[in-house]
Amino acid sequence: MTARIGLPAPDFTMDTVTFDNGFPLPKSLVDYRGKWLLLFFYPFDFSKVCPTEILSLNRRIKEFTDLNVEVLGVSGDSIHTHKAWMRSSEGIGPLSFPLASDYSKEATLA
Repeated sequence: MTARIGLPAPDFTMDTVTFDNGFPLPKSLVDYRGKWLLLFFYPFDFSKVCPTEILSLNRRIKEFTDLNVEVLGVSGDSIHTHKAWMRSSEGIGPLSFPLASDYSKEATLA
């Protein structure tokens, strides 16, 4: 099933990681039931393409949570690369939302 405007989003399950919790945690679309989900895709970690947009989302996280909106970022990088990106001096730094690994490229191709 592919995403289509006006229809429910296709289900997914991807491993996620947060700055505070370095252990992979699987997340599925059903985990967000009853909430809005801002699901965004970006090219890859350590990229110069999207960090400003991701950091802007992070700065406004309270506004999203006040509106019952969860934020989830997705790239094709591994969980290990996500952790390194959030913790490295050349990385993006701590984020207040999880990053999901679509290492198999199933979600980005749907």
